[in-house]
Amino acid sequence: MITIALEGMRFHAPIGLYPEETLLGNEIVVDVYLNVATNHNRADDLKNLVNYEEVYEQVKIVLMQPTHLLENVCRNIIMVVSQLSILIEAVQVRVSKLHPPVAGRIDRVFVEEEWVRSE
Repeated sequence: MITIALEGMRFHAPIGLYPEETLLGNEIVVDVYLNVATNHNRADDLKNLVNYEEVYEQVKIVLMQPTHLLENVCRNIIMVVSQLSILIEAVQVRVSKLHPPVAGRIDRVFVEEEWVRSE
């Protein structure tokens, strides 16, 4: 098994509970970790792994959809990324909102979720 990680993907996205958040957007950071099955005959061929450019593009599509909750974003990313390849055995996603609109100073708030393929 191999881990493929995409850390620090940054997006300006219409995510938040307040109307101004979905209108103006928030700075969102996404980290995705994939556990990918590999065979012992690893050729230098992308079909033996997962294309991280595809992962990025799918995350970007999810982030452009207006939604209120980071939890929904996390689940939607897991849903689309886990379907990219039968080789993906587990997905862990962290979605962070930078400088959330609260009465105080907070660097970020995040939601993290993991999915494991059932046998």
